[in-house]
Amino acid sequence: MIAFDANVFVYALDPTSSHHEEARHILQSRLGGSETVAVLDSTLVSTCRITTHRRLMANPLSPDQALEFCAAVRSAPAALSAPALPAAWEHFQNLVTRLGLRGGDLSDVWLAAQALALGARFVTFDRGFRRFSQLDVVVLGEGGAQAR
Repeated sequence: MIAFDANVFVYALDPTSSHHEEARHILQSRLGGSETVAVLDSTLVSTCRITTHRRLMANPLSPDQALEFCAAVRSAPAALSAPALPAAWEHFQNLVTRLGLRGGDLSDVWLAAQALALGARFVTFDRGFRRFSQLDVVVLGEGGAQAR
């Protein structure tokens, strides 16, 4: 099972991003593949927030366009809607306490905790997820890194 960070979705939607082609390719191949893709609601919400924000996107999507993308992800052949498991909160607490994280880092901690609870590999463009040593993380955009 794999789970994607919102940045993969955002870059796939943003043709001006230097990561656009890689993100689009990995999403198309994985969402249409045989391995289960855990679709995290928090990732979809972040995708909508970012892609519709005029200060964050040169060409923001309309809310309808962002929601249409999310619906397509949720209905993809390999997609499985993955609500947060009870174990995710325990992982969250442990990571926050062990790493002393706070503020803006907590959104990433929550995503890592959900992936850990699901036993999913986490696919992102954000190298910061490597700080979660228990997390099986694949960082894209580093010259050949692919979601194995």
